[in-house]
Amino acid sequence: MEEEREKLIYNLLNSKGESYKQAIEEASKFLLLNYFEKWREFIPIELNRLAYTLGAKIIPKNDINGEAILLPYRDGFLILVKTNQHIGRYRMSIAHELGHTLFFTSQNNKQERIIPYSQQEEFICFDLARHLLAPKYHLETLGFFDEVDPKLMFLKLTGILFLSRPIAARVMLADHMLVKGIGGRWCQTENEWKLVKGYSAATPTLSEYERKKLRSIARDFLKHPNLKKSDYNIIFFPEISDNGIFVIITEK
Repeated sequence: MEEEREKLIYNLLNSKGESYKQAIEEASKFLLLNYFEKWREFIPIELNRLAYTLGAKIIPKNDINGEAILLPYRDGFLILVKTNQHIGRYRMSIAHELGHTLFFTSQNNKQERIIPYSQQEEFICFDLARHLLAPKYHLETLGFFDEVDPKLMFLKLTGILFLSRPIAARVMLADHMLVKGIGGRWCQTENEWKLVKGYSAATPTLSEYERKKLRSIARDFLKHPNLKKSDYNIIFFPEISDNGIFVIITEK
């Protein structure tokens, strides 16, 4: 088991492109293995049960820095998490910390790091978290790979799997490439619509030219909501604050 863990970590740190995507999927399967043995059909992933299988306990605690913190101790891990978050962000915060457990091993009655912490690990755990919350098996069970309506896909990801809109877009467009397109949160400042950094996603196979074209279509749509584009699906959701709108554009 520990040899497999070290191999998974090595692949995550040293892979790129499709090999990296495969490494993420394999690592998420490893973390979900014991959970799926008992609760495979439970949709969405029940995070307290998943945490239990990974030797972790989730503790709500609002007076912490950040959204969640992983604390290794002798018998496992504590995950301190702020409860005053949107459910999608709350679940993502926990899943992200559970991803970090991959990088520890139990030695001498305590949790020890297999490798030193790095910023690369942060990015890896962000990717791992999405696969923990939206595992391929659950997407297959819910019929995602046969679905042709991108709006219905998106509503299932946010409404059944409780993903936030940015995470749902990444799962749909990038992780599993269920459709081809871009998604992101846009805010209006001084009569100009701008894409908010950190809230966007795109299908990896899109060229930079294609991405710019879709972003241009998004801006035109936001300026003129009645604009019709017969070759594209345009899905939009007004945001509660900051005069923002989340827009997904996919090819038909």
